[in-house]
Order: sequence, then structure tokens, then C-alpha cells
Amino acid sequence: MIEQKSKWFGSIPKEWSVTSLKKAISLAYRYPTYYGIDYVDDGILEVRGEMLRTDGQISLENSSPRYISLETSNRFPLTILEKGDLVISVRGTIGKVGIVDEDIAGSNITANLLRLKIIKKLFVPEYLFWLIRNHVFLAHLNNVSDSTTIKTITLPTFLSIEIPSPTLLVQNKIVKYLNQKVQSIDNIVVQKQNLINLLEQQRQSLITEAVTKGLNPNVKMKDSGVEWIGAIPEHWEVNRISYISRVKARLGWKGLKAEEYVDEGYGFLSTPNIKNREIDFKNINFISEERFLESPEIILEQNDVLLAKDGSTLGIVNIVRELPIPSTVNSSIAVIRPKETITGVYLHYYLKSKPMQDTINQIKGGMGVPHLFQADINKFKVTLPPVYEQYEITNFLDTEILKLEKLVTDIKGQIEKLKEYRQSLIYEAVTGKIDVTEMELEEVR
Repeated sequence: MIEQKSKWFGSIPKEWSVTSLKKAISLAYRYPTYYGIDYVDDGILEVRGEMLRTDGQISLENSSPRYISLETSNRFPLTILEKGDLVISVRGTIGKVGIVDEDIAGSNITANLLRLKIIKKLFVPEYLFWLIRNHVFLAHLNNVSDSTTIKTITLPTFLSIEIPSPTLLVQNKIVKYLNQKVQSIDNIVVQKQNLINLLEQQRQSLITEAVTKGLNPNVKMKDSGVEWIGAIPEHWEVNRISYISRVKARLGWKGLKAEEYVDEGYGFLSTPNIKNREIDFKNINFISEERFLESPEIILEQNDVLLAKDGSTLGIVNIVRELPIPSTVNSSIAVIRPKETITGVYLHYYLKSKPMQDTINQIKGGMGVPHLFQADINKFKVTLPPVYEQYEITNFLDTEILKLEKLVTDIKGQIEKLKEYRQSLIYEAVTGKIDVTEMELEEVR
């Protein structure tokens, strides 16, 4: 190996050389301006940054395609894509990169992207894709970008970046190695993510079964009278939330502005603070005593149930198990204070059950800006076991849910390690720090 101390890629094999992106690319071009583009219902596809996938494909999946007229596209002939071109984002999400296949060839690009036509006598496009995609190159790209409001890298700066240059034979072997190895890692990540999804489904099923059927499989059942609840234990009741709790929420902000937040004072929770297992009292805003006391009805107490009632987070539920500091909530959160016939922890689990979340989602789906009114919450029907049985159910769920959440946390940790390994593998392969030239494909399945 020879050390290139001033280069982002460090050491490379002694038989490799060093060149610049300028010498690897015969054409690098982007729109001269972002404005003045008219869109049509059917025409030439405009490739955008959101279409660049991590596997190098340029895909319409999960994107809303936009088209420009043939006349407009022909005004910018240098950005009409050809098979084997690379497309890279040079503004905003800098470094996202994709390879043009025959399906995308003939499309044009948005102004935030750069078309790279590779000199194929010197470089394999897929090798440059992997080179650009590796995390060390991306960090370097970020460092040399203009520090404006939106990160942007200029064309001269981009083309001046030096890169390692192995032979075409070596490049092809690196590409084959990474295609297979990274695909193998990605498959494992997908399997682990699917397992997380199954565990999440199991968690919700466990909650739903416990709060609608109880823990005794042999108990006599009766019709609840509510279609989406179904049969419940014979000795249970069904009540509206308004009969078994008090529902309150902040009526607007009462003129409260972010500049009124103070460094120390009374806790002011928002939906990000209640989205995880435990309420986050560390990363919260604080308000003055005057602002705190102006809404006494939502000053929090232990065992209050918190329900997000606005926007995309509508339906998130948590319970105030501990109250380390006097706190209140913003206008996006409803405070549900249980009466003596129901425990806060049971009600919290009930609101997390599938029937309740489905009900909330139906309400959410029927609005432009999703919102739960207090009247909506008060009408929710709740299964009501005796209090002693509520404690049995919640003790069971606390134990079992904790086990499931620990499994999920462990699997998420495994996924992060796999992603780190994938990053290291790509960097080491494209810079020659691991020698893949003698490896057989069977060895990297």
C-alpha cells in the first residue's frame, strides 16, 4: 500500500494510480437555471433527487413523476440522460447518486442534479457509483461544499476531487464483490426489519387481547354491544370515556410564542416528548409560572393519560407514571384524568389497542388537517373490568411489553451494526484496503 496522506481515501495499493473526477468524466452538466420549466401531463420524465435509491436504481416508486415537454427537454440537450450515466445530487441532499439504465435513458434532470457521462475506457460507471456512495467520500463532499443555507457543491469543486484509479479489471471485480456482498447485507437488514414489524404487531395484539378479552381464556363472554369491540368477559362493562375520566386540552396557545420559553421553569410537553415508552422530561421547553398557572385544568398529575390529538402524530398515547417537575402540555395534547373506576395505566393501554387506534385513524383519514376534538374523545367506548383485574392486566402487559420492546431494541442495534459494516465494506473495497481480486463469488454470498 502507498499512503496518500492529503487525500480523503488514505492509503491505496501501490499498483493503483490517483486521478481526479474531471479526468474520469467526459461531460458533467446541470440546468443553467431552476426556473422557467413548464410541466405537462405526458412527456419527458424529469428525474429528481427523491428517485435516487441507495441501490443505485433510479425509481418512480414512492415518488410523484413530473414530465416536461419534448421541446423543453431539447432546450437542454446536455442533461438528456444516456444509459450508463451517473446522476448525482449537488444541492440539499448532496451525494445521492444513481445509475441510468435503459428505462431511464432519454429522461432529463431537475436543476438540483448533475449528469455525469463517464469515460468508459478509464472507469466502470458502477465502480464510480460505489466510490461516490461510500460514507468517507460523502463526508469529504460535505466538507468541500458551500456553507450556505442549503448545502451546494459547485461543479469546479466537485470535478477537482481526487479519486483512486484501479484498472478496469480490478474495478469490475470490486463492482461484482460489492453488488453481491451489499445485497446479502441488505437482505439480512430487510429480514430483521420484518421481524421488528412482526414484534410490533405482536405487541399490539397482546394489548388488544388483554384489554378486550382479559387474561382468563375460560371466562364466560357476552356481547359488548359495540361492533368493533366484540365479545367481552361477562362481568365487564363498557362505558364512554366521559363517564370514567375527565378530558381537558389547552384551548389554543393563548398568545404563547416560542420566544417566551425560559431556561428554567415549568415543563411544557409537546408530542415528541410523549412518543417513546417513557415520557421525555429532559428535552422539553420551559414556560414561566404565569403561563403555567393560566391553564390549571391541564397541570399534569401522576396517572394522567396523554393523547396526541393533532396532525400526523395524532393517536400517540402515553401515561404520566412519574412527574419529576411540575409540567403542562401544549395544544396538541389532550389530558385524560381517570376517575376511581379506571386506572391510568389500563386506560393508556386501552387507547393503544388496535380497535381504538383504528377508530382514531378513521377520524384522522377524514380530515385535511387531522384533529381530535374533545367531544370525539369523550365518545370513545372503553371496556371496563373491575379495578383489581385492571391491575392484573396492566402488570401482565408491563412485563410482556417490556420483553418485546427489549427484543426490538436489540434487533435495531443489530441493524445499525450491519449498516456500519456495509459502510466500512464499501469504503475498504473501493479504496483497495481489502483485496477482492482473488475472491470467488461463492465466498461472498
